Amino acid sequence: MADPRKNVKRERIQAMFGGRCAYCGSELGERWHIDHVEPVLRQLQYEQGKGFFKTGKLHRPENDREDNLFPACIPCNIDKGTYTLDGWREKLETTCDVLGRTSATYKHGVRFGLISETRKQIVFYFETVMTEVPTTLATVKPPRDLRTRLREDV
Repeated sequence: MADPRKNVKRERIQAMFGGRCAYCGSELGERWHIDHVEPVLRQLQYEQGKGFFKTGKLHRPENDREDNLFPACIPCNIDKGTYTLDGWREKLETTCDVLGRTSATYKHGVRFGLISETRKQIVFYFETVMTEVPTTLATVKPPRDLRTRLREDV
């Protein structure tokens, strides 16, 4: 049986921004994620023949607290992954450059006027609706890419 306290917590987090994703502002449907704004970095272990799997332990357990949780649509949470806010913002702001280098379809879209690049600064939805950003979400340097860390651990 589901823990009713988890449901209350989940409802409280979903309501933080009026049922919208804290990052892109899209309406959250029935399926959405709770994101750790400052990542917890789940520890993975490698097993020959099986690959990587979660151990249940965290590299940054101090970030696993309710004041570090935001509601996120699934695409935003998956794309943000283990980035800090500033690290993810930088990644998003280079999207046009990355697509211009790696996607022939994108290049054709630009050439034929189907895509118009805007090159604007990323402003997250929560930044437009919160009058004060909590100090727990202060800017910090983005962590090294998790895959690099895993390669070093193996």
